[in-house]
Amino acid sequence: MNQKGMILPLTLAMSLMIALLLLHLSYRIEDQARLYHLERDHLTLSLLKKECVKQITDQLGTKIVEGHEKIPPQVISLHNGTPVTISYKNGYETLAVTYQFHYNEYLESGSITYDKKTHDYTMNYEGFHMKPIALIGMMGSGKTTIGKQLAKELHLPWHDSDLFIEQTTHEQIKDIFATKGEAYFRTLETRALQTLLTFPGILSTGGGIIIQKENREQLKNNAYVIFLEASIQTLVTRIDDQNRPLLQNEPMEQKLRTLYDKRESLYRECAHDTIKTDHKTVEEIVTLIKQKLPQ
Repeated sequence: MNQKGMILPLTLAMSLMIALLLLHLSYRIEDQARLYHLERDHLTLSLLKKECVKQITDQLGTKIVEGHEKIPPQVISLHNGTPVTISYKNGYETLAVTYQFHYNEYLESGSITYDKKTHDYTMNYEGFHMKPIALIGMMGSGKTTIGKQLAKELHLPWHDSDLFIEQTTHEQIKDIFATKGEAYFRTLETRALQTLLTFPGILSTGGGIIIQKENREQLKNNAYVIFLEASIQTLVTRIDDQNRPLLQNEPMEQKLRTLYDKRESLYRECAHDTIKTDHKTVEEIVTLIKQKLPQ
């Protein structure tokens, strides 16, 4: 091939390389934008919460009355127009105030108690809504379906660690396992967990996220963790093994039993509560979770 004949292939190769680099750059920009919006919402919610508490405490003196006369509820507005619903419970010794407001997908609530004798405030503005609710359990236990419904009913954002990995790597989980191995995937999983635990909401996790001790400690210390427990028979009826890399090359029931035997104690180690999901609807499970959440 003469020199002129080589120019076209080289030009095409260079164009392809540039296109791939630009595509990779656009993916990174999308990922950073997603994280930026999450962090911005988290910061804004924190600032609104502090403003809400300050407004309440500033005017609390006007609400303090002797005895336990009833104080009607009221609605105040924050600087951005967000309405806050406030209710009062006036006792002989204390005045309890509860508040609630929405910001985007988030629902924030808390309480303030004023001691009429000591004139001290006790504030609880780090309610469970600001601590992620993490769902753990075997594949097929319902973490994704239940997580979405729970987030909807609590007016909280929903996150999924496997989905987060796929969105940030632009690869499917089964392809990561096939081309780079399980150890590489577990590293990605730990990084994803560290990021997602910094945001409030509902977090559905991968079935093997509890394998790493670091992950178990992160979950137990930074989230309210619920173990969705299901029998092997129930799991078999729910799972499509075509998209489950750990279920390949072995009978499903046998592999599930082996995995569960290895993981059960690890699930229980970092779970704050356990809910059996056998023979229950999604609505029934969500109701049970809501009953168990810290108040």
